[in-house]
Amino acid sequence: MRALQNMQRKNVTENIRLFIGFKLPDDILERILRLQKSYKRAFPGLRLIKKENLHSTLLFLGACPREKTGLILDKLKAAQKMMPLTIKLDGLLYLPSSENARVFSVKLTDHAGRLNRAYLMLYNEIRDLGIDLEVREFLPHISFARRRKPITVTMPPAAEIIRNVSFDLNKLSLFQSVTYQTGAEYIVLN
Repeated sequence: MRALQNMQRKNVTENIRLFIGFKLPDDILERILRLQKSYKRAFPGLRLIKKENLHSTLLFLGACPREKTGLILDKLKAAQKMMPLTIKLDGLLYLPSSENARVFSVKLTDHAGRLNRAYLMLYNEIRDLGIDLEVREFLPHISFARRRKPITVTMPPAAEIIRNVSFDLNKLSLFQSVTYQTGAEYIVLN
């Protein structure tokens, strides 16, 4: 019986939850942490995203076969040639909308459009690996807080913290998302 279970396990592909994104520079992290404090005071019930988990997702891959990780990393190396690029913090973003806000974010822009090109290239290359990707609108942002019950946001606090701020993006990373009862942990794989 045990031998049969072991054989069945070997034939089952292990999936891991992956996404491509980037870590934030320390000065941007500090601004986001200040923004979180203002939002926590203004909106009780917010769950702040832990400092070590603050990032921006370029492309969510979802559950992927572990054995395809190397191929994904190869595709990521090709996209890395588009770096560096300048990213601007471009206002506050509430998802799905400011009338039903559950996710509190900072919108990101890249006026040269290179971040969008990196997204499209990676989307097509990774889909060609046989990985089923969701079709989503590309909306670069940094999520900094969540709320279970949606609320309406009319007067966002502390918007000046992110006004006229930009940073250089030098590296994209492949992250594994591991979920625990206490929350998620994001592990950089490259």
